[in-house]
Amino acid sequence: MKWGNIVITGKKEGKDGKLSLTGELKPEDKDFKKTKKLTWIAEDPNTNVEIEIWELGHIIAKRVVEEGDDIT
Repeated sequence: MKWGNIVITGKKEGKDGKLSLTGELKPEDKDFKKTKKLTWIAEDPNTNVEIEIWELGHIIAKRVVEEGDDIT
């Protein structure tokens, strides 16, 4: 965490379906607000589970929700 941003420079999917990413660390780039976050864990078949990632947009599109607004 807080190492800096990484620019993904390569992506490779193996025959087994595993995705490998390569990247270049940019330690001087400390602007974390406008970047996508990614974390990783060690491969351990006893504790790892498969996940499905869904990326959604903003749920509420209005800057200020006021009384009486229909946000459903």
